[in-house]
Amino acid sequence: MKNGHSFEYKSIPANMLKVDKLYQRDISNARIARICSDFNPDLVNEPKVSQRPDGSYYVFNGQHTAVSIRKLFGQNTNINCKVFYGLTWEEEKELFVKQNGIAKDPTTSEKLRAEYNSKNKDVVAMVEAANDANVKVDFGVGQATYKVIAVSALFSAYKRLGKEKLTDLLDIISKAWNGEPLSYSSGFIGGLTLLYLDHMQEMTKEKLIKALSSHTPEFYAREARDMNGTVSSRYYKLFVRVYNKGKSTNKIQQKE
Repeated sequence: MKNGHSFEYKSIPANMLKVDKLYQRDISNARIARICSDFNPDLVNEPKVSQRPDGSYYVFNGQHTAVSIRKLFGQNTNINCKVFYGLTWEEEKELFVKQNGIAKDPTTSEKLRAEYNSKNKDVVAMVEAANDANVKVDFGVGQATYKVIAVSALFSAYKRLGKEKLTDLLDIISKAWNGEPLSYSSGFIGGLTLLYLDHMQEMTKEKLIKALSSHTPEFYAREARDMNGTVSSRYYKLFVRVYNKGKSTNKIQQKE
């Protein structure tokens, strides 16, 4: 194996296999159910595992396979694994990213979580910007008030706005809709990013918040479904329309 790490195939008890939550994706119960229902031992790929210096085994590719086998055959069953030696944590993380097909997309939530735990300065700055607005980013599934699930959209907004303006943007969202989970979805973040870039100098923050809060997040989501264009552009058009409603002067002009 040229320029690669040494490895061997080993049979490891299922209960000895661990995952590193700093880079691994969350378990999908639906995927586990599919694997179990269609399980064929002849088609199973061996999980890829890193043996760390303390002797522990961490799965960086195939954790759903390992969990499915454990569920079907018990905690003490042995699982055939491809075990690598001498990997650093950073190398484990990079192999996870590449093995799971997300290496070419730097904005997937899984990639961003891994980069955050690797102290990537831009991803760390994005999370800090959210924290400054009292908004949570934990890269996990599940909605909650004042929490961003659309992390990819948030990172795109950070790259376009920078840290301080992203904090301001999230503060607008939070004050307009009181932390409603839907308001931190990709359409809201992307649409408000466009609005911020095009028109923030023409508006006062207070008036924008008041205008946006005149409708619920569900209203915007419902209206956007029947419009044309990208998700961000649809919400942008809605926000312009709502801001201009009832104004005879000082209207903002929608940009294409």
